[in-house]
Amino acid sequence: MVQVPEPLKSIKTIVPFPVITFQVVNKLCNELGGEIMDANMRVVASDRGSGASASVVASFVKVQLAEFEHPFFNRVWHGRHKLDQSSPLMSRFAKVMIAQNGGTWPEDWNNPKDIRNALRFSELIVTLTGISNVSAATVHAYKRYKYGDLLIGYEFAPVLYKNPDTQRLKVDMRLIHDVVGQKDGRAEAVNGEEDIGDRGSFESIRLKENESKDFERM
Repeated sequence: MVQVPEPLKSIKTIVPFPVITFQVVNKLCNELGGEIMDANMRVVASDRGSGASASVVASFVKVQLAEFEHPFFNRVWHGRHKLDQSSPLMSRFAKVMIAQNGGTWPEDWNNPKDIRNALRFSELIVTLTGISNVSAATVHAYKRYKYGDLLIGYEFAPVLYKNPDTQRLKVDMRLIHDVVGQKDGRAEAVNGEEDIGDRGSFESIRLKENESKDFERM
């Protein structure tokens, strides 16, 4: 999930860097004692190139997350990576253009198409490790994303709600794969004819247009 940034108002328009977000949901989030202690989220990117430059052997590089540790993971965790000049997910050309723009994101690139064109990777591998509060055993999870699995201009749908009977926060597991377009309407079309590569598990992601009114969303 990549969010299109909103420009900051100043004498010179400064566009914040786009941010790629990964969502991890604890399967025992609605159970007492289901927390994961000392959780760690790691991301690795691979790139085989494309076309005539494609390689049989992929190169792997670590992707730095802003929040890669969680001492008490109990519900929902968002790992975020800024797509700036130092990001290993950016193409060389994009890094040069950012440098020539004074180290900021080019204003005319502030749209889904140019953000996607600035990226260069084949796959993203996300791993999660921690200690179960139930069994005290080490637990782990793994997910592989392809380039076409990215959604640009979308956010994860709110999944937290307050149970009206117990007043406790719960996670609506029906919504964990749902996304909503950004409020400014700069989300890329997902059912269009433009080819953006192998989408992999893309079809499993639902686009959420209307939220349920059964509970108070957080």
